[in-house]
Amino acid sequence: MFKEILQKTLSVFLCLGLISGIVFYLPAQISPGKILVSEAETINTSVTIRVCGNWIVETGETCDDGNTISGDGCSSTCQLEEEEGGGGGGVRPTPYEEVIYYTRVVLEGKAYPEALINILKDGLFLTSVRGNSQGDFRVEIKDLISGTYTFGVWAEDRYGEKSPIFTITFYVASTTTTTVSGILLPPTIKLSKTILLKGEGLEISGQSLPQGLINFSIYSKEPQKEIFKSWVTADYKGDWYYLFDTKDLKEGFYEIKAKVTSNRGLISIFSKIVSFELKLVTPPVPPVPPIPPVPPIVGACPGGDLNKDGRVNLIDFSIMLYWWRRTNECADQNGDVIVDLIDFSIMLYWWTG
Repeated sequence: MFKEILQKTLSVFLCLGLISGIVFYLPAQISPGKILVSEAETINTSVTIRVCGNWIVETGETCDDGNTISGDGCSSTCQLEEEEGGGGGGVRPTPYEEVIYYTRVVLEGKAYPEALINILKDGLFLTSVRGNSQGDFRVEIKDLISGTYTFGVWAEDRYGEKSPIFTITFYVASTTTTTVSGILLPPTIKLSKTILLKGEGLEISGQSLPQGLINFSIYSKEPQKEIFKSWVTADYKGDWYYLFDTKDLKEGFYEIKAKVTSNRGLISIFSKIVSFELKLVTPPVPPVPPIPPVPPIVGACPGGDLNKDGRVNLIDFSIMLYWWRRTNECADQNGDVIVDLIDFSIMLYWWTG
């Protein structure tokens, strides 16, 4: 018996060892709308793992009788049960022949209001549940055998945007309930445009847990550095929004990512990365007027100079008007044997006044 307890105890320490060093600390307060120099930043997340059925009363448990059976005074989630006749009606013990020793995993955390929570086991889709109006979710996975598993959790918000996958790997001991709590999924994020002109406003939005503090950063790609960061608080529906002015940015490509902090100090991993391109505003090029064709120089008086005084003016116009609709070798500029509008057009082209 002592050997079995020792093995289960060691398995618990193994579980905790796999996730050691991921406690999150709140960053210093960020001034909204501040352009800054690149700073190194380490992103972690904090979860709690407790094992029910290992004879150890851990944080969040009020008992642990070495099994995951309800009705024996200690429930399947290691909470004390009131004895029969103890004033509240009590819990009737489960008949021995109905006892089922489950090996279970419970995943608990926060996403977005009414989000669809998807669960992966060892990279394969397992199940999905719908979160409540506060973004809380709880998934119980049964029919497991002892071993090491990698579970993934990702969410889809009400607008169809998807979060990155939160993954965690740990050992599951036989006939125990391993509860992973404190999972905080990163916010979703989207942009109003992916190509902007300098000075245009960029709408950055998404969903997170209600009243969550969204910290987001903008990075230039060449060179790769953080150039801007700010924060905004999500509303009670989990929606968050920020209007960014691009007037201070240079032409080029940029990336944005965000994370959320809960009111209990939990901090998520980063959201997916979204990118946009900024282009400079270039003035429109005025259209080039067409170049009129040069009239052919033909006839006895080329270039419209009918009186041969070296100028094309009203005197020439009068002479041409005199020969209107008649034949005159000098007034007939295009040589078609009649003085008409074409000849007047040629004269106007050479006009000197």
